[in-house]
Amino acid sequence: MTGRVEHADGDRREAFPASWGVPPGERFSEERAGWIAGQVRRLVMTRKATPEDLRRDLAKKRIPPWSRK
Repeated sequence: MTGRVEHADGDRREAFPASWGVPPGERFSEERAGWIAGQVRRLVMTRKATPEDLRRDLAKKRIPPWSRK
């Protein structure tokens, strides 16, 4: 197969999951291709992550109460 395929979910009827929203840019544009590639990369990393990896990443995002305004 040649060219970029916008399938990420394995569903051949949809280009990508509806939960991703509407991609930026025109069809076949570099902006759109980069956005889709980033979404696919995030999906693959999440699927391969162990529960410990997910907890560690969530802990990094947590904001301590004293830093909130």
